[in-house]
Amino acid sequence: MGEERVDNQGMVSLPGMPRLSCLFMVQRATVEGRVPMTVLRAGVEQQLDVPTTCVVPLVMPALAGEAPRFFIYGPVAFSAATHQYARGTTQSGELAAFLGARGNPLISRMIDGPDFAGEELIVICAPLFPHPLSRGYGNPAGGVVATVNGRKPKNLLDLVKLLRDSEEEFVTIEFAGTMAMPLVLPRKEAEAATETILGDNGVRAQGSPDALRVWADGR
Repeated sequence: MGEERVDNQGMVSLPGMPRLSCLFMVQRATVEGRVPMTVLRAGVEQQLDVPTTCVVPLVMPALAGEAPRFFIYGPVAFSAATHQYARGTTQSGELAAFLGARGNPLISRMIDGPDFAGEELIVICAPLFPHPLSRGYGNPAGGVVATVNGRKPKNLLDLVKLLRDSEEEFVTIEFAGTMAMPLVLPRKEAEAATETILGDNGVRAQGSPDALRVWADGR
């Protein structure tokens, strides 16, 4: 791998260093995203340039330096679920077991790819903001949205559209899995309270730029 020979145990020996896994050579020998390798196939040496990156699509992708995408509606903060959020939420073995037993997709779909183009899991990413609309509810953080007024959102932006276009008296948010109490918010009161909630909690924006564009479109 590169200029170094790999032994039968997959190790390389470098001057002044202990034997190391040949994977160490990936970072050392990579040039423009490819690592040169010499392989032996059917007794013949072949020279290869092997790509060092492979992006596997996940329904909860890892953040790669980007800020999380989110939207706040009344006292509820929604976000597109990411690998970091899922891992952080389930670091406790007891919590992971609790969520897994109840079919929470943060556990059951941790390594799943999307079922269709553009699919995202939408998670309540924080406790409810303090407000009279929040009274009587527990902490829904970590709950994955199943439906909004009976309609399943495909992704975060689709959820924003459903909230934007809703004309029902109440917005009912149901969660995936079992034993999760739905949130039922009076629509007009939730929309009217959002600016006050943001100001009271020092939140500078109601959502990430993409969500705000969808929310403003057609309003």
